[in-house]
Amino acid sequence: YRSLGLAPEPDPQGSFAMPYAAFLCHRRDNWLACVKGQSRYVWSSERQARRNAYGLFLGLGNLEILAGGDPVTARASGRSGAGWDWRRFEGVTAPLLPPAELDAGWPAVSGTLRSPERFAGGLSHQGRQGLFGMRLHLAIQPKPSVLRGRKSWFFEENRIVCLGSELSYDDPRHPVQTTLCQKALHADESGAFPPTLLDGAAFDPVPGERPLDPGRAHWFLDLQRTGYYVPSGQAVTLARRFQKSRDVDDARDTEGHFLTAWIDHGKAPSGAGYEYALLIRTSPG
Repeated sequence: YRSLGLAPEPDPQGSFAMPYAAFLCHRRDNWLACVKGQSRYVWSSERQARRNAYGLFLGLGNLEILAGGDPVTARASGRSGAGWDWRRFEGVTAPLLPPAELDAGWPAVSGTLRSPERFAGGLSHQGRQGLFGMRLHLAIQPKPSVLRGRKSWFFEENRIVCLGSELSYDDPRHPVQTTLCQKALHADESGAFPPTLLDGAAFDPVPGERPLDPGRAHWFLDLQRTGYYVPSGQAVTLARRFQKSRDVDDARDTEGHFLTAWIDHGKAPSGAGYEYALLIRTSPG
């Protein structure tokens, strides 16, 4: 192609709303942020036999950021199926169900998940900035238990503001949590894992788990230089730990180390909410 004088096009820039997929993509430089929702017209996730048996929450506001590596890759962006906790898609609010209940949570007849709600979708302002919103409504079988709420995301340059309100879940057995991040940790040649910068200090134990003081705001950076800012008044926990899981085909056990952070809404919440913001490719300063 180069011998013919053909050059690559510039990286796409802007926000692109895709209503028939309940999907929005936000591009800057050579990184990408995507959010996926659901409605009565667009299913959020799909399984076939044992494939994606545990992906019950895949499309309930999954906010995926691909910004690591040069060129950018999924692995360098912290994505890894080895040890992946299927309950913790980033940006998703969901109950912390054990794997067996994730497997059993799908509709008995259909291999797809839909919501009875009509409202889900995004808008692009002059092709540059964007917003996405949805009414969360998922009936988790076989009981069924019902997860509800309102979720929205606002995209401006390298900033994403994430909001949730009216969150409720009618099964008191498992806590409901909003996952901020789940990023794979890879050890160096000496077996050490890179530290996480939390409130300006290195947090490096593996395993290590730290509940953060709800009386004040907190911030941390993941390894891809995405910064997370969480205002006060929220029960936030940050963990660096070893995880065991199953692969996407449910054919083998997997394991790996991850940085994970979440906001806890407690068991059987009613009228709960959250607020936090992301800065992509930022720095401590």
